[in-house]
Amino acid sequence: MNGMKRAALMIAIIFSAAWPGGAGAGDDIGGTTSPFGLGAGCRNIAMGGASSAVWGDSYAIFWNPAGLYSVERDEVNLFHTSLFDESTTYSAVALSHSFLNLGVFSFGAIQLRVGGIERRDDTNMLVGADLTNVQTRYALAYAQQIVRGFTAGLDLKLDRFTQGVYSANGFGLDAGLGLETSVHSPFVEGIAAGVAFRNLLEPNINLVEHQAGDPRGVRVGFSMWRSISSRMQDRLTVALDVDKARLSDSRFRFGAEYRMRNIFAVRGGWDGGNPTLGCGFTAPYFVLDYAYRSTELGGNHLFALAFRFGASRSQKGERA
Repeated sequence: MNGMKRAALMIAIIFSAAWPGGAGAGDDIGGTTSPFGLGAGCRNIAMGGASSAVWGDSYAIFWNPAGLYSVERDEVNLFHTSLFDESTTYSAVALSHSFLNLGVFSFGAIQLRVGGIERRDDTNMLVGADLTNVQTRYALAYAQQIVRGFTAGLDLKLDRFTQGVYSANGFGLDAGLGLETSVHSPFVEGIAAGVAFRNLLEPNINLVEHQAGDPRGVRVGFSMWRSISSRMQDRLTVALDVDKARLSDSRFRFGAEYRMRNIFAVRGGWDGGNPTLGCGFTAPYFVLDYAYRSTELGGNHLFALAFRFGASRSQKGERA
């Protein structure tokens, strides 16, 4: 079986096993959307969020934990944007450590902070200082290669909600699978497929008399790439994701990236009706990325900075 047929067969198996077929649609608990639905990472967002099968950094912890195995060096990633006004911020941090034979361990945190909320009493009179609503997700993930080109990952999450004197926590669990293989074709050099099972354990949060949750869902996607010009040492990558959550309609995401000499990249995408674009610059020890996402409430400018250090997995293998 040649590379193209093997890749097509593996993708078909992953897609058919993953699609939720309406499971859980009749449940009536939990929320309908997540405050962290935007994800994190300028590369991922600039490509429309089509990231189930686009890997290469620690932000995979928020998209598909199986993609964390692509992290070759230790790295620290920082991400930040203001949403709508300066009192609403959305930030993330992601760290990874790559072992020679033990896979990749990662830690991530993502936070939505909304300030300037008026505090009122039962008669609707202003009382005291404004409130701040903070929703934070902490994630601890592990990814390992099962066989060559096939990876799996798990992500344990803690969601914490605070507002004034009130706080609540909820635990969740994600899992992911990923496949990557080279293809001998005049049109495609490589192809990848991924599936992320989101909230196998739903992180429901009970705060006073209200319950908030992040519903179960599955994200399935594929990507393919090829070089356009050998002189430019370039790579064009295109990706497509389908995201289906319980109690929500399917969401389609599309993205593309053109990278030259592994130094500069331009990106664009379509996130369920919202156009996205961005660019990135890579140096030996750091990566600087920018993304823009248009929404009905205005555009968002997003910035990310990554530091990479230490020996790569292949260098560790040579030393061993």
